[in-house]
Amino acid sequence: MTRHAPTRFAGLFSTFLLTFACGGEPPIPETVVTDSAGVTLVTGPGGDRALDWTAELLFSISPLVDEGDGFFGAQEVAVLENDRIAVLDGDAKRVVVYDADGGFLAQYGREGSGPGEFQMPFEMAAAPGGGVVVYDVMNRRLERFDAGLAPLAPDPMQVPYFGGHLDFAGPFLVVPTRSLGESDRNTQGIVAISETDTVEVVEYPRDPGKQITLESCGMGFSGMGPIFEARTLWAAGPGGTVVVAGTDRYEVDLYREPNFGLERRIRRAVPAIRATTEMATATIGDGMR
Repeated sequence: MTRHAPTRFAGLFSTFLLTFACGGEPPIPETVVTDSAGVTLVTGPGGDRALDWTAELLFSISPLVDEGDGFFGAQEVAVLENDRIAVLDGDAKRVVVYDADGGFLAQYGREGSGPGEFQMPFEMAAAPGGGVVVYDVMNRRLERFDAGLAPLAPDPMQVPYFGGHLDFAGPFLVVPTRSLGESDRNTQGIVAISETDTVEVVEYPRDPGKQITLESCGMGFSGMGPIFEARTLWAAGPGGTVVVAGTDRYEVDLYREPNFGLERRIRRAVPAIRATTEMATATIGDGMR
């Protein structure tokens, strides 16, 4: 059975409360929480704030000296239960698992078409219970492994999938795909799949791009989208949630399994910035004028 979660919401509105400080200072917008048809709306003040990001190296995983123990083509990394680290080595057709300190634990998978075997492993995600799932683009299926690294029965991919981040929201595998029931290539969606149900979390338009020819060499590219094309980003979180952010607006929507109806919308009052030729040139660089 297929159910479609609502993706368009009419009558959404927000209220801004202004507080006036002493001494004639300008009004300062506050965060406002309202309710609209069961959807919590959180509206915050606008303006960007720079964050000071720092990174600390905890450890590194280096190839071992024995033949066959190094990486041939590391594609994906996932953190499993008990702080284990799984690395998808696409070229070697295997998944390698390390402990929390980067010590080698085990590897599994090999080339082939049987259970636990790969032809072209493409994406990987940590599964509930400590296992992993790997999408094999040549076999067109999901290879599943339990927490003990034993292969489970593979599953065919139930929706059109052409790559992109995979993740779990509770028991649901969340997949970027074309909108369910849509043949229009200009529409995409995010779909949640379980053993018994398929739910469309959200759908959104996608610019299919156009043919571009470089004047300097005559080389052409097809399907190149606009330079400042609005993209939709998403992530699955604890408690069976999926968070979706549209980069053409300062809004973050939160959906929750099993129905994946819109539960909360967080937005900021940030004015739009008009794109210019100078901005486009700075973005693509001299080589792609």
